[in-house]
Amino acid sequence: MMYRLSEEIRTALPAGLVPAVEALSQTLDDAHFKCGKITEVFCYALLHPGENPTDTEQYKLALDQLKVIAGPAATEAYHRSIRMGTAPAFFHAMEQLYIAGMIPQAVRVFHDLLAIGKANAEQLSKPYIQWAHDLTMKLIETYEIQVKLWIRAVCDPPDYSSDMDWSEPDEVIMGRTWCAPMLLVMKPSRYMPFDAARQWERVDRETSKKWLKSFAEMFTIGIKIHIDRLAGEKTLELAKQPKPAQNGAGNDGLRQEAVARPLGAAARADNRHMPDNARCEAVDAYIEEVYRQTGKRITRTDIWKSARYKSRTEFERWQRCDARATSAAHERFTRILAEKPHLK
Repeated sequence: MMYRLSEEIRTALPAGLVPAVEALSQTLDDAHFKCGKITEVFCYALLHPGENPTDTEQYKLALDQLKVIAGPAATEAYHRSIRMGTAPAFFHAMEQLYIAGMIPQAVRVFHDLLAIGKANAEQLSKPYIQWAHDLTMKLIETYEIQVKLWIRAVCDPPDYSSDMDWSEPDEVIMGRTWCAPMLLVMKPSRYMPFDAARQWERVDRETSKKWLKSFAEMFTIGIKIHIDRLAGEKTLELAKQPKPAQNGAGNDGLRQEAVARPLGAAARADNRHMPDNARCEAVDAYIEEVYRQTGKRITRTDIWKSARYKSRTEFERWQRCDARATSAAHERFTRILAEKPHLK
């Protein structure tokens, strides 16, 4: 059965794109199930060595495959934590491998959404790179509740017959009585010094909820870092694309008229997804990126002032690929989009 999108995601999509996005969601769901199940089995076994579950034998090959998917850097970090030999280190190793295993599929989904967005740009309410970025992260955020369930399962698998409370999402995860062990926030997992005598001590319910929320958010952030970087690279590539050559000598007069006539705001909005306006789209994406990461809403004025211009003229010429735009303006504005000074 095909994975069903949340109502929020579904209603925000053009109807014709829903099946494609559902198919991509299924690939994420499959990857998440694989990463989550493998790491859950081994994390539980490491945290509860006396129980010696038989599941670990059948998942050994899957664990090796997951490490290949996660990549050499993540695998080395995993082994480094395992060698520490403490419960917080075991938890940290598996949590990070869980995230690292999800990143490659999230990246593939982002690239597929880029292609879908570019091919259907006229149906979107925002530039297609931003659309692909935001939708990828919306899909990833839907797994945050699963991350909370994973943490509960590796610490203390719930007894669904007696401990579950279905009144609200947090209670479904935590049941009526569960509280988190302190090992979750001991080094190297988080900030607290390791203390073997206290690692299985339990904190109160409210603290447990806060910890679960924090771990779920870090799962999303761990993937978002990579999607942000890719979106930035694509935005820069788009900004560097030259204006397409115009063919036909008989149209020289029309081309000169179009160059000389400044575009109004409405015209720029209508043509935002056209190749001639790739720079406009790149600027839009940068403005949105600054807002997402800093909460500050910059304007185009902030951008051309950062390039040390006293008026908007050179910026507007560069943005619309005007023949009068100078190479110096191109260098200054592309450097801003590459170096992103408003994020520093």
